[in-house]
Amino acid sequence: MERPKNIPEYFISKRNIYIQIVFTTVFAYAFINIYEPFGAAHWYAITKWQFLLYSGLLVLLGMAVVVVSRVIMYQINRVRPVSILQYSLMVAGEIFIMAAFFALIEDYALDDSRSYAELWFVAIQNTALILLIPYLISLLYFAFQEKKIKLENLTFDYFRKPVIDFILPG
Repeated sequence: MERPKNIPEYFISKRNIYIQIVFTTVFAYAFINIYEPFGAAHWYAITKWQFLLYSGLLVLLGMAVVVVSRVIMYQINRVRPVSILQYSLMVAGEIFIMAAFFALIEDYALDDSRSYAELWFVAIQNTALILLIPYLISLLYFAFQEKKIKLENLTFDYFRKPVIDFILPG
């Protein structure tokens, strides 16, 4: 049986975790307030300023879940490498837990008439859409940066060699 493939180290470095959390927070807040997914600003009778405040609080709650998840993932990675499957399950867990919180808020605080299961299902969809976009962008950026550094190191090593090494290898 084939061993599970591990995620690259740069996916879970402390620096990149910070960058990803900040980028995801800013992206989610901007996305929710500019795009207003599924007409969220019009679901309840609130002003634009109230929507900005409440969406900010929801984003902060969501990012608290991400921070806890990433601390756990970082600690696991210190003991043993994290596989792609484990990483994917942690991200899915973040989405499901955030969606559960959002559905609870909508069910109890906003007294939504839909069932909790329906609210949770819709919250999973919304959370996944809002969270996965910045995750993918940041992971592609990290991969690009890693490849760029490797290429620069290879180029530096190649041009640093003395000319005599090319004439008389050995």
